[in-house]
Amino acid sequence: MNRKRPAYTNKIVVTKTESGVLNITIPTRIYGLTGKHWKEQLTGRNRRKWGKIRIDPSRAESDMRRSLAMCDYGTLPDGSIDWERDECPGAMFICEKRIVSHVQACDKWSNRALGRDLYNAIAEFLFEEKRPPENRVRRKMGWWQVNFRFT
Repeated sequence: MNRKRPAYTNKIVVTKTESGVLNITIPTRIYGLTGKHWKEQLTGRNRRKWGKIRIDPSRAESDMRRSLAMCDYGTLPDGSIDWERDECPGAMFICEKRIVSHVQACDKWSNRALGRDLYNAIAEFLFEEKRPPENRVRRKMGWWQVNFRFT
């Protein structure tokens, strides 16, 4: 099967408040099911269940959170090569209330695009350059509090 992949451009906007909180604005419609999933989880009543959300620079901790979130989800249905499990908030974030991320099936292109664009937008904002080296980003990116907004 030859399926055309959607084109994604990084339209995620990151700003900083005077108190040092990063505001991340995600255009929901660009990221399809993944954008909708994040909006559902990080706005309204669902927003309160997470508490404050911060970036965690530890790769080991991120991997552990991802494993915990994914282990209860199970497998995707047969023939689901175009689908992946999306966790929200993503593993790079740690929540004040320390609950496991919400997981649901989403198309793999929007899932990967949102993750990539979110990471790159934060890194570009914090370091004012595109694609900083991985080792530099991990050490300096962490522990910023973030608020998500959706358009």
